[in-house]
Amino acid sequence: MPQRLGDVRVFGLVAGTHVLEDISRDVPCGVTVTIPGELAVRSKDLWRAISQRCIFQLPSAAPPPQFSTSPEREQLEAQVKELSTQVKALADENRSLRESLQNSNQNYSQKLDTILSALQNRAVFVDRGFTPSPEVEIKAPLFIPSKIIPEDVTVRIDVQGEVIQSDAISVAERVRKLRSQK
Repeated sequence: MPQRLGDVRVFGLVAGTHVLEDISRDVPCGVTVTIPGELAVRSKDLWRAISQRCIFQLPSAAPPPQFSTSPEREQLEAQVKELSTQVKALADENRSLRESLQNSNQNYSQKLDTILSALQNRAVFVDRGFTPSPEVEIKAPLFIPSKIIPEDVTVRIDVQGEVIQSDAISVAERVRKLRSQK
């Protein structure tokens, strides 16, 4: 007999047979007994025997999953196929992008190697038809003076100190002076 939702499976632990009097059921020692859900709900003896460890309640298995109806299943299968083709397309695109990135990195590294070797050989680059004349020498510009500070100039800075008085009258006088200077 298949187990229904709400049924309770118990296993006898005491020697002999344990009797659940209120639902008229016997639970022999070492035997699994399935008690229907409607009887298990109203039985006080069952729950008392479980709590006193005269019988052991076995975990109930979940009911088997119900398969969806045919139209829903077909719709889900179509969606799975569409998503799998999208995944394949994205994987191909990812692969091609990685290859192009690797190729461009190789081109950049080749250009960089060329520039570095030219710099090491002190080669002059010719760009857009510009060719440096042989008269151009690489020296320090002539306009930089040999001495930064002139010798014949003297600078003098005078700072006049002020005496600060802390009474209110002197503060008022200073404010008047500042206003008149503006």
